[in-house]
Amino acid sequence: MQNHYGVRTERYTLVNFYPVNEWELFDQEKDPLQLKSVYDDPAYAKTQAELKAELARLRTLCRDSEDVEPVKEKKKAGKEPNRKKSK
Repeated sequence: MQNHYGVRTERYTLVNFYPVNEWELFDQEKDPLQLKSVYDDPAYAKTQAELKAELARLRTLCRDSEDVEPVKEKKKAGKEPNRKKSK
């Protein structure tokens, strides 16, 4: 799954896949399995704008940067990081 952030309400899910700047909007009332994005549907323009504003508000509240960095891969099992021994 591509790195992403988003916001969800009782009815809608708005997701931004920020590494590729792609957006998806799902109407869970009409599409509970989230199979077809309605992001480009003009009928959802107001909902899209409201959810983007809410996402921006939440990112500000959480002090989330516009420059989101990819998550680093976990170290392979069995390899311990070098640690200083305490005396």
